[in-house]
Amino acid sequence: MIISEEKQWYRGPLERYNVCWPLELRNRQSRSPEPTSGARVLLGNWRGHLPGEAEWIIYTRGVIASIFIVGVASFGLFNIVIQPVRNLDQNLVRELRTTKVDALPEHPGSSIYVVLVHYVRNYYDQPLVTPDEFAAAVNITLLDPPSNGANLSAHSVNVTRSPCFYDNAAVDELARKELNAVGFRCDTGKRLEDDRDQALIKGIQNYIFPDILVTVNFTQIKYFDSYEDYYLYPNLQKAKGFSTVQAYVGFRPANLILTTSSEATLIPGVNLIGQANVFVKKIVKSTFLSVLGLFDLYNTVFATEITHLWPDPFRSAQNEETASDIKVGSLRIHFHLNFPWQWKIVQDDRNASVFDGFASVGGLSAFLAGIFAAVFGTSIMKILFAIKPLSIYGLAHWFHMPTLMDACVSEYPRIYHDLSGSPEARGLLSFIHDQLLDVDLSKTRKPDAQANIETVSSSHLHTNTQC
Repeated sequence: MIISEEKQWYRGPLERYNVCWPLELRNRQSRSPEPTSGARVLLGNWRGHLPGEAEWIIYTRGVIASIFIVGVASFGLFNIVIQPVRNLDQNLVRELRTTKVDALPEHPGSSIYVVLVHYVRNYYDQPLVTPDEFAAAVNITLLDPPSNGANLSAHSVNVTRSPCFYDNAAVDELARKELNAVGFRCDTGKRLEDDRDQALIKGIQNYIFPDILVTVNFTQIKYFDSYEDYYLYPNLQKAKGFSTVQAYVGFRPANLILTTSSEATLIPGVNLIGQANVFVKKIVKSTFLSVLGLFDLYNTVFATEITHLWPDPFRSAQNEETASDIKVGSLRIHFHLNFPWQWKIVQDDRNASVFDGFASVGGLSAFLAGIFAAVFGTSIMKILFAIKPLSIYGLAHWFHMPTLMDACVSEYPRIYHDLSGSPEARGLLSFIHDQLLDVDLSKTRKPDAQANIETVSSSHLHTNTQC
C-alpha cells in the first residue's frame, strides 16, 4: 500500500517549534491555520486532548493552568530578582558555638587597636576639630587587671609594655574625613606557654590583655554641656550634636575594627568601666556572591563587643579631683576571654538569595504541577503549550536535528508508515504518540513511499529465506 502525500499528517516545522500550535486528537488534514496573538503565546490554546471531553473540563483546566503559570512567574520574579536586590546591602547575622580550636582565625598578634570617633559638626557640616587636635586630647594607658594579677597563672610573666601611640592603621581616609576618627595602637605582653596546659592556651589565650584606660579631655575638643550652648556661639561654631566620643577596640586586621566591633560612649564627667567580650566574626568576602547564595567565602577575624558598662570604682578612688571634673571622661576596658571550648562565632547570613529563589520556585511549581496532574490527568505545560511529557530529543540534538532525523528514518524505515496511517488504522501507538511521546520528523527528508515499501518487503523476504 502506497501512502499518498495528502494522507500524511506529520507536523511541519512551524508546528513543531511554535508554542501557538498545541497538540490535539483530531484529524490533522482538517485543521486550519489560526492567527497568533500575545494571549495565545502566554496562555496557550485551550482545546480538548481526549475524545469526548466536556467543555467545562477544557475551560476549567485552561483557567487554572493560566493562573498557575502567572502565579509561579510572579513568585519567581519576586524571589529571584526583587527580593535579593532589595536586600543587597542588608546582611543578617547568626550566632554559632564551636569547640574546635582549628576553626579560630589567624592569631591576632600582641597589639590592641583603639579607634575613637568624634562626630560633631558645625553649621557648615565641618568637624569642629582636626584629627591631630582630637588625638592630642586623648590619653590611653595600659593598666594591670583590677584583681592584681589573680587571673594570671603561675606560669605567666609580665613583659615590659610599650605605651600606646597614635597610629591610623585602623582608620581609613574616608573615616578620618567623614567621622573625624583617630586610631591608637597598644602593645601588650606575651603569655608563656605551659606544656601541661597546652590545650587551654592556644589561639588568643596565648596573650595577656591588660586593661585599657581611655581618657578624653573634652575641653580641647570644644565641649558643649547643654542645649543652650548651641545658641551662644556663632554659626561657624554651632554644633549639631553633643560632644560625646565613641570608642572601639579590636585586633588585627585593624581596618575592620569599625565594622566588626561594637562601641562604647565616653561622656564628659563620667568614668566608666566596660567588659569587652572577644568572639569570632565571619564576614562575607563578596556581596555579589552572597546574593547568588555562595556563603563559603569568609574573612574570619577576632572582634570585640562591649556588653556591660558600670561606674569605674578604681578611677574614682585614685583621683577624686579628676573624677569630679565635668570636662574629662574616661573608659576602662577590661577584656573577658571565653573559654577555648566554647567560642562564640557571629557569621554573616542572608535570607534571600538567587539560589534560594530558584529553589522556592521549583518547589512551588512541582507542588502545583502535581495537584494539576492529579486532578486533570496531564501536565500544565501540555495543556498550555503542547509540550509532551516524553521526548527523544534534547538540547544537545538541536544543532544537528536534520541529520539525526534522517538517520532515525534509515534505522527505522517503517516509522512513517506507523505515524501516517489512515484514521481507521490509528490505535494504541498513535494514542501514545499524540499524548505522551514526542517523535518529531518534520525536518527529515521523507523517503519515497514505494521505495520504502519495497525495501521493507525485500527485508522480510530475505529474513524468510534465511529461516
